[in-house]
Amino acid sequence: MVSAGAPLLTIGDPRDLEIVVELLSTEAVKVRPGMPVRIEGWGGEQEIGGIVRLVEPHAFTKISVLGIEEKRANVIIDVIAPPAQLGDGFRVIAKIVLWRGEDASKIPVSSIFRCGTASWCVFAVTNGRATRREVRIGHRNAEDAELLEPLSQYDRIIRYPSSSLVDGQRVAERKRS
Repeated sequence: MVSAGAPLLTIGDPRDLEIVVELLSTEAVKVRPGMPVRIEGWGGEQEIGGIVRLVEPHAFTKISVLGIEEKRANVIIDVIAPPAQLGDGFRVIAKIVLWRGEDASKIPVSSIFRCGTASWCVFAVTNGRATRREVRIGHRNAEDAELLEPLSQYDRIIRYPSSSLVDGQRVAERKRS
């Protein structure tokens, strides 16, 4: 027996895909509905666009591969114009754009280091010597940091500075190949 008006079948539209991303709760609080998403690593050549629809308000505990309890929250992303090859249950890499700036100056994260309790510094090369300069950092990700007060366009900076490097120390420059 089926009641009148009860749904018998739900038909899905393969062009109406969503992605559920588990984020650490400390990262999920930075995400808002409407933020753009770049979807890659799904097997196709091109990057796919997406948009955050929902950050679920409930976190859950999950054990990481290292055996650490982590609080996670689901972020629901709507896929914009999914290619026909993309389907249900596919693995993807979703990069949520938390911030975007026009004409922002940036510096590799590998070149900045703490100098004091709340300051960041870089080593620039001046006349063959390392010159320590304090910098103000804004937004950052795993690769780049926003410079709030840009360095001179002629400054060359040292990436991965050694902890033994000191201000004024002579440095040799490597030629780029």
